[in-house]
Amino acid sequence: LPMPGIDLNAPGPLELQRRIAAAAAVVLVTPEYHGSFSSVIKLAIENMGFPSPMAGKPVGLLGVAAGVIGAIKSLEALRGVVSHVGALPLPMPVSVANVQSVFDASGNCLDPAIEKHIRRLASSVLDYLGDHVCPRVTLERIMREGLAATLSE
Repeated sequence: LPMPGIDLNAPGPLELQRRIAAAAAVVLVTPEYHGSFSSVIKLAIENMGFPSPMAGKPVGLLGVAAGVIGAIKSLEALRGVVSHVGALPLPMPVSVANVQSVFDASGNCLDPAIEKHIRRLASSVLDYLGDHVCPRVTLERIMREGLAATLSE
């Protein structure tokens, strides 16, 4: 991805924008660096342009850190940026502390409690889609095509 504001029409930013626009929801994962989120996440958000294709979409947040307090500060900062671009940061972000001892070399979670929190994050995203997005899409289709056309499928 290019530096912010340089060329949003380059292949990298265009592909990122296309993928995010096509997604029903987004999960952003970041390590915590010096009390904030990764510059790579910020670069990705900037390369989505404005208005952001994340606008109006639910966003789950997951942060990891080597320290004992986890990624609390990075998740707070990322929540603000996600909200600023019009996305809907979901409640209950997941912060993984001591990340170097939580996952094995293949990426498998070694801590059942942490795995439960990560699965809860995924469930939260799916529940939001099921409770809020799917009914809205169905209602819009009924209004555009009529109830009979919608039910015939």
